[in-house]
Amino acid sequence: MSDISTILQRFCSLDETRYKLAAPHYDADRDCTVATDGSRMICIHGKHSEAVAGYPAWHTTMAKFQWPDAAEFRPLTPEMLPARKSAIVKYVECPACQNFGYVDLEDEAGEQYECECRSCKGTGYLDEEAAARFQAPHLLKGLPKEEVEQDDTEIVRLPGLPENMAVRGDWLHDIAELPGCAFCVSRDDSHMTLFIASGGIRGIIMPVIIKQADCPVAMLKEATHV
Repeated sequence: MSDISTILQRFCSLDETRYKLAAPHYDADRDCTVATDGSRMICIHGKHSEAVAGYPAWHTTMAKFQWPDAAEFRPLTPEMLPARKSAIVKYVECPACQNFGYVDLEDEAGEQYECECRSCKGTGYLDEEAAARFQAPHLLKGLPKEEVEQDDTEIVRLPGLPENMAVRGDWLHDIAELPGCAFCVSRDDSHMTLFIASGGIRGIIMPVIIKQADCPVAMLKEATHV
């Protein structure tokens, strides 16, 4: 098992605009350390980092879900986990927004406002697939391409999730090494994956929506039969 600091850091955000989520936060009032990237969260009892000024009210998010008795959680077994994979993806800066991720538009009154770039969907860059759909391909010529290795692990449809939802396989690997890790799916419409582990560890993982175009059958691992 990785040390607690490493596990907490995996749950932190890498998004520069979410700088307050870039490190774990110690909540002295509740004597626990929490880490989140906005899509998943983990809470570990005790102090394992310093407090982060202005950290979001994480406990209100945790309180939104009905946490069932431990008996309703089922172990996260190795058979449920997909093999870890990575892929090299080539990126170019989005010429439509000059890598900002947003563009300036004008409303009917002539007032300018910012809108998410439709070409890159707010990311500021285009991967090979997005570049193939770009409306003005001549603008891409000559732009330097950056090769980035990123996780390509299959997503997993855990028992209890609707047919159009799954969980990122690499995120399941992150919690699978926690001693006594078990999970269940929340009963509300969010279908969050709730998990617990030995030592009072608990957390939540947001599901991903399966879209036919974005999720080939080969990228989906069924865990419902386990």
